[in-house]
Parts: sequence; structure tokens; C-alpha cells
Amino acid sequence: MEKFARYVDKIRKVLSQGAVIALFAMMILGTADVAGRYLLNIPITGTLEIFEILMPVLILLSLADTQSVDGHLTAGVIDYFSLKPETRTKILFGVQVLVFCLFLLVVWQGVEALMITLRSHRLISNIDVPLWIPQLVVPLGALVMCMVLVVQVVETAKKIRRKH
Repeated sequence: MEKFARYVDKIRKVLSQGAVIALFAMMILGTADVAGRYLLNIPITGTLEIFEILMPVLILLSLADTQSVDGHLTAGVIDYFSLKPETRTKILFGVQVLVFCLFLLVVWQGVEALMITLRSHRLISNIDVPLWIPQLVVPLGALVMCMVLVVQVVETAKKIRRKH
């Protein structure tokens, strides 16, 4: 499992760097478009469409990295920290399994949507990019999120087993 965890760690870091590159590209493109539009009266064609492609890339490729460092926001329904540590660990395990199942559904449905788009040969207007390219990010990001969750579920299960 340790080897798998290192492998997942490398993949999530690469995807996180892809998200950083997407953010940088959005900044450069946005600046160039505004400068071209207002200073030279020459806007960049397809800026909106490129932003619509890069935004999911930014979010979905950084999802697993955020999960691995427990960076997601949480909302407490119960006073979680007043519970015993063993109970908190069991709740965490249940939540991790539930989130894993949800992201497994996202992978499945993302692949289904990707296959439909591949067969239809649809293009993004104004820039003539095949629609399947940005759609590939959904199952990819969700798959890596599932891999991170598998590592976390196993680690949490080990903690629960050690307590007994």
C-alpha cells in the first residue's frame, strides 16, 4: 500500500501543477484580452471559450491535492470535537467511504459523457476544439480523487484497527 500511496502522491502533484499552469494561462490570456480590447481595439477571439475550458481544469485537477492535505471546507452538523477520538475516526472513515462512492459515480458518469461526446464529434464554437478534450478532465480528476481517498480510507481503517 505504501508504494501505491507514493504513486498516487506523484500523480496528484502532477495534476496540481497542471492546475497551476491553467491558472497562469487564464491570467495571461485575461490580461492580453483586456489589453488588446481596450488599448488596441483587437480582442482575442475565443477567450470566453478558453476560460470555460480552463476553469474545470483548474478545479478538477486540484481537487485531489486539496483532499490530500485536508484543505476542503467542512460544516459541522454536530459538535464533532466533543466526541471521543475513536468515534471521530469512525465517522471520518464513514465519510471517506461515502465520498469515495460519490466520486466513483462521477468517474463512471464522466466516462459515459465522454464516450457520447467522442461519438458525436462535437466541437467548441469559435475555437474548433473537440469537446471531448475538456470533458476528459472530469473523470481524470475524479479518478485521482478516488485514488487519494483509497489511501485515506486504508489509513483510517488502520487507525480504527489499532484502537481495538
